[in-house]
Amino acid sequence: MSLENIPLVLYPGDSWQLLYEEPAGATQPPKWTSSNPNVCRVSQAGVLMAHASGKTRITVNSISHTIYVGIHVTGMRITPTSHNMPPGAQFQLSAEVTPANATDQGVTWSCDSPCCTVSHLGTVAAISVGEAHITAQSDDQHFKSTATITVELPKSLMSFAVSSVKVHVGKTYEPQWSVAPVSPVSWSSSNPSVASVDSRSGLIKGLSMGQATIKATLESSVATIAVAVAPVPFRR
Repeated sequence: MSLENIPLVLYPGDSWQLLYEEPAGATQPPKWTSSNPNVCRVSQAGVLMAHASGKTRITVNSISHTIYVGIHVTGMRITPTSHNMPPGAQFQLSAEVTPANATDQGVTWSCDSPCCTVSHLGTVAAISVGEAHITAQSDDQHFKSTATITVELPKSLMSFAVSSVKVHVGKTYEPQWSVAPVSPVSWSSSNPSVASVDSRSGLIKGLSMGQATIKATLESSVATIAVAVAPVPFRR
């Protein structure tokens, strides 16, 4: 004899037919009982009727099995619901199943655009400029929530008008922008003994013969200009 077709979990309101194989030569009908009928009752036909979350022991003759009654998912919330990010960046979204003690806490993530991807843990990776909708769906497929991801170039994008320049020793050069920064930048020189740069104005000064790279930085955007410092031309 055996008890079959046992459910992994039931939810309040569910009914389920258990299958019981009687032993050969049985003369009496099987007797079904539930150790906790407030959680789940069982009819004498072996039909389970779930009422409240918890567990109970269903017994038929000498065979018994634990039946679990879970808590339904009632909602899904994704945070934040919108985010802007540049290509190459990553961002972590969060999905919350409600109630917090729902039996099935599983979440499936999906993305509707090739401009970014989303992992099974909700990590968004930006690939190219565009807009995507990231959806978190409960594993019972009854609830979902969506966040809008905008992949855009940094607003601080900037570039110099020229990529290299020659400066004579003792002379200065004021860099010109082809795309100007939207706010003050940080200046630095890779070789300050050859070429210095004013930390406020960006004015470059040749100090000695050689090569240097002047860098302007603003947030995640960087612009560089190669500086060759030459001796002052000899004049007779």
